[in-house]
Amino acid sequence: MVLSAHRFPSVYEDLDLNLSQLGCIMLDTQPGSIKVGDELAQLGAEPYTSPDPDKFWIKGVVGDDTAHVTLLYGLLESGPDWRQYVDTVLDGWTPEPVVVEDVGYFGSPYPDERYWCIIARLRLTENLLEANGRLRFLPHVDTFTMYRPHVTLAYIRGDETERDRVIAALNNALAGSELPVSPELNYGGNH
Repeated sequence: MVLSAHRFPSVYEDLDLNLSQLGCIMLDTQPGSIKVGDELAQLGAEPYTSPDPDKFWIKGVVGDDTAHVTLLYGLLESGPDWRQYVDTVLDGWTPEPVVVEDVGYFGSPYPDERYWCIIARLRLTENLLEANGRLRFLPHVDTFTMYRPHVTLAYIRGDETERDRVIAALNNALAGSELPVSPELNYGGNH
């Protein structure tokens, strides 16, 4: 099991912090640079969408048009609210295309929801490390112990056989490919 802040819900309840409402700074991939929906349909894989409106990001296929690279998740305020500070710490930094190392997954951190988050793990570059490091100067909560740059491709139901078939197919389609990213930051939404 990956060590994450989700293992300690009472701590964040006592601190009056909702982990699903922390700020997130991202880079969007260029629309159309990833085609996940077609692969899932060919495999007959069942996308998963959370019934909980507080988990709005868990929404089936996300890689086709809304894929992004998280530079930092966990800001104590929303990205739009702290835009001036985000821009200050990232001044002089320029986004670069990202490269898919391979396709993998995260398990659900929520005991009441069984799904797999299918991700494209990205090559850890100096460019991504610099952006993440600069953003860490802002007040935030680390929800995982280390920065793992990735692009979320899809959420699928919690079946291991299906997960493995999806990962194999997407590895064939994406491993080693370069993904163009928007030159503009995505500051995420307001809480």
